[in-house]
Amino acid sequence: ASFAALQNEGSFLGGALAALTSESGVIGFVGGKETSSVSDFLVGYIEGAKYVNPDIVVRSAVYRQLTDTAAAKELASAQNAQGADVVFAVCSGAGSGVYEAAAEHGFWALGVDSDQSLILEDTNPEAAKAILTSVVKNFDIVLSNAITETLDGKLEFGKHNAINLAAGGIGLADNEYYQSAVPVDVRAKIDEIAEKIKSGEITVSTAIGMDADTYNKLKESVSK
Repeated sequence: ASFAALQNEGSFLGGALAALTSESGVIGFVGGKETSSVSDFLVGYIEGAKYVNPDIVVRSAVYRQLTDTAAAKELASAQNAQGADVVFAVCSGAGSGVYEAAAEHGFWALGVDSDQSLILEDTNPEAAKAILTSVVKNFDIVLSNAITETLDGKLEFGKHNAINLAAGGIGLADNEYYQSAVPVDVRAKIDEIAEKIKSGEITVSTAIGMDADTYNKLKESVSK
């Protein structure tokens, strides 16, 4: 059996948070590679941002090297120069370039996969403070659920399992940085949106299986 966390649902929350936090009405996205996973993050991010602000503008850029910290920093800085005051880094280790740019230029960043603030707080505390939160994949919960299902004889072998927000497979890092940077009312709004995703009231689109025309139209809808 294989498992994957539904990144589009987690990034919907990230997009909503970015739009609620942005003072300029412009947010950014730096992707490390043009993959279905990165595109899925972008789809969720755009839809989440539009959910709270239909007029939001999203600057997005994708390059081809997940280890090119300098390129990620340059792209994030360029998006900030074009008005983006929150930038989502979906570029693996190169994301540190985005966090450094955020610390230097005074804008907010969002991390991905793991809690980036906790990773950086000892080695680069200024960058850690520039990260609002991270869209984290909770593979500890995914693995625990898989073990429980195996012991109970419920795990279907040979099946791909997509672990959603309701199952705890993905979400936002709720750490001291998030609690310090994000006002209580905004956090409450994010929690409310999360509950709507969990209940099915909000359905998040996915880039996986989405045709190119639909994907491009979604990007164009926020590229004013």
